[in-house]
Amino acid sequence: VTAPKPGAQPGQDATDVICAAAMTSAQEALNARDLTQAERLLDRVLLAVPDHADAVTLKARVLLLRAQPQAALDLGTYLTSRLPFDRRGPFVTGMALMALGRFMEALGALNQAAALDPDDPAVFEARARLNERLGLLQDAAADRVRARVLRD
Repeated sequence: VTAPKPGAQPGQDATDVICAAAMTSAQEALNARDLTQAERLLDRVLLAVPDHADAVTLKARVLLLRAQPQAALDLGTYLTSRLPFDRRGPFVTGMALMALGRFMEALGALNQAAALDPDDPAVFEARARLNERLGLLQDAAADRVRARVLRD
């Protein structure tokens, strides 16, 4: 049972609790490299809450691990269109574009993610890897330092 939003009536909607449990299990499955189980759990969450940004993001990660970057790119595009001020859409898009070898487009997406959330170390770590591939070693070093500072 979840607490009602301000101004809403108390209810017995357990969707949030069930989704949170499924997300935890999906992350555990992913950590154990059980991609099939992780994807099955994520699909259940997305069936209940299609715009669940964390589930879409984690599913994109599964797709990238399965070497399906185009499907991950589709999820990044979907997230960006549904939540335009959330860094997860451009982050997923950037990671997928990087996997597709579209490095300059990936840099643009990761720059957008960094602008939307300048406190997310994962964005700066990803951008550092991309900058290294592009030969932008000073930018890569700056992003690595920024990510390390944000993690501490």
